[in-house]
Amino acid sequence: MKGLIILFFINFSSIVLAFEDNENAIGYWFYKDDKEKLANEKEREVLPPAPPLEAMMEMHPKDLEKLQLEYLDQSVWLLTPEAVLDEMKIRDAIRRKALAYTNVHGMVVMQNPNLNTGAQYPSSTPAINAQTKTRMESIKRKISNGQDEFGLIFFTQNGCQYCDLQRATLGYFNDQHGWEIVEADINHRPKAAVRFNVTTTPMIIMIQRGSDKWMPVSVGYQTLDQINAQIYRAIGLIKGDIDPQQFYLMDYQKTSVKDPLSGNL
Repeated sequence: MKGLIILFFINFSSIVLAFEDNENAIGYWFYKDDKEKLANEKEREVLPPAPPLEAMMEMHPKDLEKLQLEYLDQSVWLLTPEAVLDEMKIRDAIRRKALAYTNVHGMVVMQNPNLNTGAQYPSSTPAINAQTKTRMESIKRKISNGQDEFGLIFFTQNGCQYCDLQRATLGYFNDQHGWEIVEADINHRPKAAVRFNVTTTPMIIMIQRGSDKWMPVSVGYQTLDQINAQIYRAIGLIKGDIDPQQFYLMDYQKTSVKDPLSGNL
């Protein structure tokens, strides 16, 4: 019992000394509360009514966004018609500001035809049909002109269920363009498979005659339209007619708004 009393006085003395040595001590024993804790527990103040519409239309979008989030939190907190109405007023101002931008944007596009993408993205059926015809003729012309400069290696293997389908599709391709197509079984010609990094079949590689340039144009079964489009792009890339940044660009779209490298602004 005597030992417990001595221990109590030692602990109490340590607390008193700590209080004397540290004027900034906080916590239960020092009768000082954590200011940060008090701030968090302080009752939130209700925000004033939403600003007038005219004032909000002049605000920076980031400030308007912040304002809307603050009033949204308040509306969910208070759950009163007045709080919800304030948040809806701010949301309406944001909608009006976006609508105003859309209107100005439309006027600027109309005044600057070089920035208007409408010609490249037709919406009427006759214009869509005309664009499709132009695209198909451009693809057919480039591939047919490459008959003597390029060829295809068609990699297959036994048991490949899609190879027969791809073989038939390549037959249609050959009827259209007259390209030389060499079929290679990866099990019988492993060195060729390693050289062109063929790990799956069917796979089609386009090579340029008289050079070491080549490019995969099909992996897995592809339709005739897909093969034509990929070969069209590969020809342009290998011959240097296009930059990688223009990979999906058609020849007739160069210098248009669809050309990322066109400086025609």
